[in-house]
Parts: sequence; C-alpha cells; structure tokens
Amino acid sequence: MSSTLLPKTIINALEQRQRAFLWTGEEKCHGASCLIAWERVCQEKEHGGLGFRSLHTQNHRLLLKFVHKLLTPSALSWQAWFSRNHPGALGETTPDTYLARIVCEELPRYRELTSVRVGNGETTSFWHNRWLLDTCLAIALPALYSHCTRPHALVCSVLSTGLADHLRPRLTRQASEEKQVLHDCLTTITLTNSPDARWMYAAPDRPFSTSEIPRSTRIDPTPNIDAIRIWQTNL
Repeated sequence: MSSTLLPKTIINALEQRQRAFLWTGEEKCHGASCLIAWERVCQEKEHGGLGFRSLHTQNHRLLLKFVHKLLTPSALSWQAWFSRNHPGALGETTPDTYLARIVCEELPRYRELTSVRVGNGETTSFWHNRWLLDTCLAIALPALYSHCTRPHALVCSVLSTGLADHLRPRLTRQASEEKQVLHDCLTTITLTNSPDARWMYAAPDRPFSTSEIPRSTRIDPTPNIDAIRIWQTNL
C-alpha cells in the first residue's frame, strides 16, 4: 500500500470483510446488520466515528509518505535506485513507468497539503509548489504561467538561468504585469546549501506527517463534545 495504488475492487472486498467482522463476527453480512454507515465508522473517535481507518484513505496516506521520502534528501540507496529507474515520477518529465505514474499522480495532493521553505531549490517546483506568495505561482499568476515554456522547472533552475529563459518572448500586458510582480518577489530570494524543507500548509509550524493529514483536510475541525465524553467514560 505504500508504493502502489490498490484497485477499488480489492479495497471493496477487504472492507466487506472488515464490516462483516465488526458487525457479525462472520465472513459476510447484510446491510441490515450494519448499525451505521462505514464512512461514519472510519471517522475519528472525537468526531463521532469508531476510529477505523479507511483502506482507500490509508493507501493514499502511505503513498504521500512515499512521495515525501523521495523529496527528502538522503543517502539511501533505494532513493538513488528509484530516481535512476523511474524518471519523471516527481513531475520533471513525463513518467514512463507504472510506479513513476503512481507517484506523479500523488504529487498534486501532496503539494496541496504542504508548503516549502526553499533552501537549495533542487526539489521544489517553481510553478506548482507553495513556496512564494502563499500559493503556487501557477494559480497566483495565471497569465504569466500560460506563457511559460517549462511548467515543470525547479526553483534552482529558474533562479540560476533567469526567469526570461522560461517564458515565451512575447507576453500579453497582463502577463507582463505579473512578471514584474514576480520579479520583485524573486529579488528577495537567495538560495542556500540547505535542502528544501516541507511543512503542513494548514499548520506551518508542523513538519509534514501523515498523521496531520486528517486535521489538514477536515472541513469542520471542531471535535464532537458528546463523542469525546462517551469515549472518556469509564464503566
């Protein structure tokens, strides 16, 4: 589950066994035996659920953890092997292997959850990571992004060669205005020898962790007081 996306048919079959065991202790059960919806069962206890983990959600969390490890510089041999045998997994080129495509498909979800404090800029997408203007530049500067020639360029590449080398020669008026805004912002950026650091966007003081994902994606973060009281009751 940490390196491949399970087919929905497999997840459904496994969760059917889970539901049957929970409600009847048997291999199979009918809907009438299920007291509450499985989605509610998989909610956290403090939010009215039973604290079970959805296999679909857990699968994506483990894949996000895998993506995070790939983007965290280290001397691990498996990272070098992955980069060598699965080019394009991190969005720099078109992925050409099954595993690279899976990782590449998780990148937008990972980028949505994280922000980046740029160090050397070697693992940060210039247009698609949150590292400047509190959002990704592709969204903040849409006119300028429509004129870029290398949408998967890294921060280190753009800052070393210059922004103009990554744009079409002729820009619209709106794109030119956005280019000036970006140019002014880039004058304050200085790359260092430190690796890029990633943090939870919803909690800038917390490094990336799969345990923080539910808190970051929850629409209503307010705990259910009655549910907490029930789980804290000692019989």
